[in-house]
Amino acid sequence: MILVYNKMRPGLFIREQFKSPYTRATQLNRLTKYWLQGYSSEQIALLDVADSNKLYLKDFFKYHITNNTNLNVWPILHDKLFFHLHMAGHLPVVPLLFAVVNGKVHAIDQTFSRKDFLEELQQGQSFVIKPLQGGGGKGLYFIESDSQGLKINKKASSVDQIDSLLNTLPYHGLYHHVSQHSELATIFPDTANTLRLLTCVDRTGAPHLIAGRLRIGSKASYPTDNFQQGGLVGKIEPTSGEVIEVFSHNNTSGKISQPCHPDNGHQIIGLTIPLWREICAHFLNFLKDFPAFDLVGWDILVTENDFVVLEGNHNPGMFSIFMFDDLNHLPIFKEFCRHKALI
Repeated sequence: MILVYNKMRPGLFIREQFKSPYTRATQLNRLTKYWLQGYSSEQIALLDVADSNKLYLKDFFKYHITNNTNLNVWPILHDKLFFHLHMAGHLPVVPLLFAVVNGKVHAIDQTFSRKDFLEELQQGQSFVIKPLQGGGGKGLYFIESDSQGLKINKKASSVDQIDSLLNTLPYHGLYHHVSQHSELATIFPDTANTLRLLTCVDRTGAPHLIAGRLRIGSKASYPTDNFQQGGLVGKIEPTSGEVIEVFSHNNTSGKISQPCHPDNGHQIIGLTIPLWREICAHFLNFLKDFPAFDLVGWDILVTENDFVVLEGNHNPGMFSIFMFDDLNHLPIFKEFCRHKALI
């Protein structure tokens, strides 16, 4: 298993910046100044990198996170098949029904077959197919039925087309669709609006919740809640679970303060995340038993009466954390980063 960011790659880093949607030819002089300091174009657009009083993890050095955290257990986080096999029984994961490897279906525990999948499709069951490696909301297929028939990502389809789709998939997993909590669905019902929890385990073995964020979909980001694709992200106050600040994505400035959803006007600031305290307590207890997972970005879907863990991320993207708080405002995380030689 190969991780791209496992050593210093200045050439690759610069090439990536030229490809970034945040890079504009008219700003190359300014961008180059910060690229040479280790900031990516995305960080330059979204963070206050010009403020010398603020401290961030620089994207050029994220190979340190790859190499210095989650030692020996990172493959469990990097691969959703491994994640399912290890975490089931320890965290409330969404069951993986089967894996597709090079177009061939591989049953999990021999309990759900391709035939079962096609039969449930005809009965109106909804599913999600997603890559078992990688992230960023790419390669997702949301399969559902309505009065007009089967649809993939809101586009008309059929059982035969979906069956043929499986033959083209290199490494994907099939999951039943899980409905989100009604309060979160009200904000924007067309996407799952998920939580990102960043946790760490310090040098004494004590677990900590570093930050919580609510990610919200939009018409631009559909079918995901991905910020870079046009979604929104909100800061969750860690004690109360209240959303206290929200940004939406903007192609010009990078981000815009957004107290209400831009597509429907629904108020976001002031929302209290359902089951917030229970979710935080569950993860802190888990990390007491499994402290080797010392820096993880957890993706969580809150359901009507519970929650499910969608995945855990090794070397998670930090922009949603640092858009609201730099390291100087996160002292426990700052100390963790120093101890792990991340800064």
